[in-house]
Amino acid sequence: MATGSLNNSPSTRCSYSNDGITWINNTMPASAKWNFPVWNGNIFFVMDSDTVGASSSDGITWKLYALPTPSSGTGWANIGNSGSVIILTRSIAIGNLFESAWSDNGGASWHLVTTALSYLNPSGAVNNIGADGTGKVVVVSSDGATVSLNNGASWTRYTMVGTTSWYSVVYGNGTWVAASAGGASGSIIATSPDGIFWTNRGASPISAIPKLFFNGSQFSMVGLSGSSQSFSTSSDGITWTVAVST
Repeated sequence: MATGSLNNSPSTRCSYSNDGITWINNTMPASAKWNFPVWNGNIFFVMDSDTVGASSSDGITWKLYALPTPSSGTGWANIGNSGSVIILTRSIAIGNLFESAWSDNGGASWHLVTTALSYLNPSGAVNNIGADGTGKVVVVSSDGATVSLNNGASWTRYTMVGTTSWYSVVYGNGTWVAASAGGASGSIIATSPDGIFWTNRGASPISAIPKLFFNGSQFSMVGLSGSSQSFSTSSDGITWTVAVST
């Protein structure tokens, strides 16, 4: 399913597909800046960045929920899931605070967690929350990885390789893979066996806005290479093959 807003304006637009080819237009239950859809194995959950979320078991019929109110300011930067648990994250510039919220009942209620960490500004990338299915969750940012071992209930910050802006992270085949989007070290790939200790794997085939996925057997990455749209695949997260560049 897909949701979206035009020119970052509130919208009720939504589409769903049974095959990823043919799409049917649908309507969300409220006008909002809908983005960031995730699937937790039972439901789709989508949010706007500020106040409202919605869940659906089929991408057709939706139920509205209020998002938790952050302790300072407004707006959630990222959404992801660890199994059935939905997780929101953001950073707060005052006090080096990392804030998250998690829900284990489809967004009906939320647990707010605020942690003092020594870095700021997790990137706003849609795909920057990864989970391994055991409760471990990794959020990458401009200067490190923030790791939870308990589905977002508590967090610890770790340093990553290179001087770069980490933009996306995913888990698959026993390996964590992260992609960056520039910085002093350029756009690079890193892998980790545990989400804590990372190895620089060299230049990324995607130079801007990388988004990582794992389909159960291989990794894939979409984004921009220069001014061209690019799609790459990898079996191990280390060696990448450019499949499409347009």
